[in-house]
Amino acid sequence: MELIKGASQGVVVMSYPLESERAVTFAMQWSLLNIGAALGGLITLIQTLKSGNAEAVGTGTYVAFIVIVLVSLFSCRSRIQEISSCVDFS
Repeated sequence: MELIKGASQGVVVMSYPLESERAVTFAMQWSLLNIGAALGGLITLIQTLKSGNAEAVGTGTYVAFIVIVLVSLFSCRSRIQEISSCVDFS
């Protein structure tokens, strides 16, 4: 399943941007993926160190992840609209 997800991500990253923007889009996609993983691990580590309970992740961790996802969605909304206006769906 992970292979299919990775392949579809590659297709989207390489097909939607203009040819001159593909390298930047590819680099941004991988950077954001890795920053997301590092930030997620950091949030979990801080939450675990604060609570002292290494067995379970608290509700605050999930709330923090949801807030980060919502902030990233709203901050990227203009770029998503710009890309979707260049794509012909007919």
